[in-house]
Amino acid sequence: MGKANPERDIKTGKFLPGNTLGMRHGAHAVKPSAKVPSVRGIRALARHLDRLKSELESITPHLDIKKQLLINQIISLEEKRQLIDMWVKKVGLVIPEKVRKRRLELQPVMSFYISLMNSQRLAVLSLGLNEDHVRRLMTPLEIVQAEEKKREK
Repeated sequence: MGKANPERDIKTGKFLPGNTLGMRHGAHAVKPSAKVPSVRGIRALARHLDRLKSELESITPHLDIKKQLLINQIISLEEKRQLIDMWVKKVGLVIPEKVRKRRLELQPVMSFYISLMNSQRLAVLSLGLNEDHVRRLMTPLEIVQAEEKKREK
């Protein structure tokens, strides 16, 4: 017979409550992590998204339901992209465990990042905005730098 596992029920084979294997495995398992963006970062992101949405609505000619849906899609994609940026800034672009084993491997979320950027680019093109309007939209880093300049004055 196999070796008894103290983290599983002997009769059913299911994980016992409070075990570490159950926390690390499974689609719905949540592993506590200190590597999530701070509340201050999330608030700054929310301000950026609100400003971006109002700016997109103001520069979009003939705003109708289709264009409103595209704007909402752009905002949703921007939110996900910025959260990935914050997370990667905190944990690093490459997986540290793989680097120790002399393998260079990007964080798995980066494969999703390219599709987010392409979807966002296509939505902006579908809105019919020219490049001047798109360049005018600032990133959160540019917003923070502008706010710091205002405080210095």
